[in-house]
Amino acid sequence: MAEENDKEDSGGIGLGTGDTFLDIVGGLLLLLLVSQLWLNLPTFFSNTFDDTFSGTGEGWRSFYNFLYVAAVGFSAACFGGAIYASMQLYRMRIAGKKDLEELTRSAISGQDKGADPRWQQILSYVASDDEKLWRLAIIEADVVLDEMMTAMGYTQQSLGEKLRSVEKSDFTTIDKAWEAHKVRNTIAHEGSTYNLTRRELQQTINNYRQVFREFEYV
Repeated sequence: MAEENDKEDSGGIGLGTGDTFLDIVGGLLLLLLVSQLWLNLPTFFSNTFDDTFSGTGEGWRSFYNFLYVAAVGFSAACFGGAIYASMQLYRMRIAGKKDLEELTRSAISGQDKGADPRWQQILSYVASDDEKLWRLAIIEADVVLDEMMTAMGYTQQSLGEKLRSVEKSDFTTIDKAWEAHKVRNTIAHEGSTYNLTRRELQQTINNYRQVFREFEYV
């Protein structure tokens, strides 16, 4: 199943989105910007070096044009970077959503017989349309995380203290644990006033899942 997901996520034509349409649009925009710069740079360079010190106003005008082209080039590079970053973020969100939905379906259907019953219950909360159950899913997942760390030998009183005492070399998903725990704390403090979206729910549960999978806890 993991191999099939890898094949699906490797789609596209090289910009790294997994979506062919977005790859094509992004590629065309970048190609257009680069081609315009390539066509105009020789003229601007020629005018600049020929006229800058000729004693005429044309020299300064050409120098201004050169600066203008440099600014456009820099802006194009930033624009291209922004497109690439947004595409990568889109790909990560889609991949994470697919992975979580697959895990949720298997837990609810009973296919994952080896999973901890508490984890299956948490995933059933995630699959519901009740926002109260979404919050409960995160709170329960945090309880499981606390129990896991206690079983690992962390004796501090609170989960936050346990996470702070972790050596990152021994806990590669510690950042995921912190992200998930912070969402849990926000929910605990704000209660029903906190607007928990399905996307944040899925990301948070996915963070817990990665932590539990690292230590094969559920």
